[in-house]
Amino acid sequence: MREARPLGEIFYDVRRHGVTLRSVEDDAYVNDEAFVGMASKMANKYSEDLAAHVRRGKRNQFERGERLGGPVPDGYLLVDQVEDGQAVRRYQFDPEREPVIRAMAGLALDGLGDVAIARRLNTDGHRTKRGKPWTRRRVQDALTNPFYAGRAVMNRGTEHEQTRAGDWPALIKPDDFDRLRAMRAGRDRSRKSHALRTGRRATRYVLARLGRCDRCGERMYCTTSPYKRKDGSHQRSYICANVRNETGLCDQPKLDATKIDAAIVAHLDRLFIDFEAWLAQLAKGAADHRTSLEAELAAQLDRVAELERLEAKLRRRYVEVVETSDRNRPAVETTLNEILAEKAVHQQRATELQQTLATEPAEPPTDAMLDVYNAIASAVRGGDS
Repeated sequence: MREARPLGEIFYDVRRHGVTLRSVEDDAYVNDEAFVGMASKMANKYSEDLAAHVRRGKRNQFERGERLGGPVPDGYLLVDQVEDGQAVRRYQFDPEREPVIRAMAGLALDGLGDVAIARRLNTDGHRTKRGKPWTRRRVQDALTNPFYAGRAVMNRGTEHEQTRAGDWPALIKPDDFDRLRAMRAGRDRSRKSHALRTGRRATRYVLARLGRCDRCGERMYCTTSPYKRKDGSHQRSYICANVRNETGLCDQPKLDATKIDAAIVAHLDRLFIDFEAWLAQLAKGAADHRTSLEAELAAQLDRVAELERLEAKLRRRYVEVVETSDRNRPAVETTLNEILAEKAVHQQRATELQQTLATEPAEPPTDAMLDVYNAIASAVRGGDS
């Protein structure tokens, strides 16, 4: 693991090997022994001061009842508003996502556990903000977040956690949130379920990161049992992501990875005889999906541009009614805030689409596919697998 090293240590280390340090602007501070010590102390002092300033700034934010940053929680929008002629940013309920969070809280207050809540939400057709199935972990994270009770929080999830009233509306009543926490106190996550989500990446599976469930289409994970059998081996299995995450969307049983891997190796030529056709099919699917995302992004950006034009007109009108004390000022201000709220919705969706496109591969992972092909071919020839 790489660690930061003091400048003085580096200076003496490289000098023993006849190496001279250079700097773009301050050569004296890295090649003169006296200056090196001073520069090292200055750097440490700057780092400590900066950390102290950040902590103080976060503390001041917390004391003012402001959120300390991070992605906007599911169920809310961060909207620009005009209040008394001043532009401010406020958290508001997201009309599309608010019902999902309220439904989740209602199920929890009825006594359902995280697994049962995730399954019920998925069965009712609800998905997370990013369109993924709800899992036990996602439900747990939402129901333990003080933000939903209208509270600012510092050091969340630690023994030093602090909360106070925030400057946004509560989506879950504070009393209900406290009840949920009390109900949860005796049902912390088990070590067994936590162990399923830790460990090194599997490397002894032919379909690692490639397999898909034939019932629901989700990714198949590789799992190795910790229990040693009489012959010294461990049970190796493929398990559907929906089963692993207990979403209730799939009932695919675990599949014996030893038998599946052996079958793939035995029929390598039959499986991969038309590598180019397989590659072309994946390329077409990726291109169609990207085209769909780009079309939706263009539509969202067009709507944002249209709303910005309306916003500019309304702002000019707002200035006029303020200067003339026109009695239409409340109506203009309400309309302007509605435009700003709708623009925030489309901007947020456009940002999500841009992030998706940025991570979407432009073409199939040809190198990875060839690596798999070559690895399996090597196993067939009796080489290293």
